[in-house]
Amino acid sequence: MKKLILILNALLLTLLLTACLPSDYENVNDIPDETLPAPQTYDELYSLYDFVQRDMTKAELEEKFGEGSPSYDEYGDIKFFNYYNAEKSAGVSIIYKNDIVETKMLYFNKKANLVPFSGRFNDALVPEIKSNMTVEDAVKLMNSTPLELSCTYNPEGPLDMAKIYCWYNEDSSNFMMHTENGVISNVALYRS
Repeated sequence: MKKLILILNALLLTLLLTACLPSDYENVNDIPDETLPAPQTYDELYSLYDFVQRDMTKAELEEKFGEGSPSYDEYGDIKFFNYYNAEKSAGVSIIYKNDIVETKMLYFNKKANLVPFSGRFNDALVPEIKSNMTVEDAVKLMNSTPLELSCTYNPEGPLDMAKIYCWYNEDSSNFMMHTENGVISNVALYRS
């Protein structure tokens, strides 16, 4: 009987503690608003992203773009700040470390909006693009240019950076390359 009471008390304590925990934090910033307009030109898509460079400060970016819209993780902590163009058709998301740009990510309302600006990938060539190949060699092999989706600056070296590139086909399927200093570290193929 003591064992049963102990188990019931443990279960009750677990339920009480669970009820006290914060609920899942829903971040509306992470849900793209697909009703917003699509960018009309490559320059519009990359206008904010291309402006952001290594060692820029949060103050510099907010002077240029205005106050960023924070995006939160499941614990309610800020993951990154979003900056949008006037139409909210494109923009850039920034991760700061000590108020200095660490990572920039291309903001877009939906994957289909990227298709008109991306080179296409050939399914037959996908298996030939592997780790340790240079980005330049992959572009030559695919005979088309992918979009740059993100760039992380390594503070340890003045030129070190990790980037993610992606090709999009008409059906919105995409072939992604994770790179470090111009060399592919990982690839992934996503079907719509």
